[in-house]
Amino acid sequence: MPKKINSRAKGARVERAWRDECRSEGWKAFRGAQYSGKNPTTGEAAPDVVTPELAVHWEVKGVEKLNIYSAVEQAQRDRNEGEMGIVAHKKNGKPWLMTMLAEDGFQLLRESELVKAKTKTKSKTIRYETHDDDAEGHEPETTTIRQPGEGEASV
Repeated sequence: MPKKINSRAKGARVERAWRDECRSEGWKAFRGAQYSGKNPTTGEAAPDVVTPELAVHWEVKGVEKLNIYSAVEQAQRDRNEGEMGIVAHKKNGKPWLMTMLAEDGFQLLRESELVKAKTKTKSKTIRYETHDDDAEGHEPETTTIRQPGEGEASV
């Protein structure tokens, strides 16, 4: 007969593991459930794990088959104003993953050191004048061509 799993104890164990993961990365972290679901720093609804230095609502899951859309929706629904909802999840024997809305991920990327410096390009405009030797008294025809600078795509 399979061993019965105490889901509350398992949830607490997974939350402690994520708390410890956050601490190993240098963040202050504690379980939100310790304080009756209230963040003692702000008094607002607490995520599964509170990281006071980060404006993140952590939804922590430790299941083998996760409905990730449902978990992300829960993180978005439960987050407080100004917080980013992120799901921290893992399977047995696998590393931790974080899942968030793409728009939040792009915001983090824009604010990170991963953005490569934008290269300044110099484009060059060349003017050509053409003369029709057969046409007397006509103005020369001017053609302008813009050449892309280094690192700039030509169209």
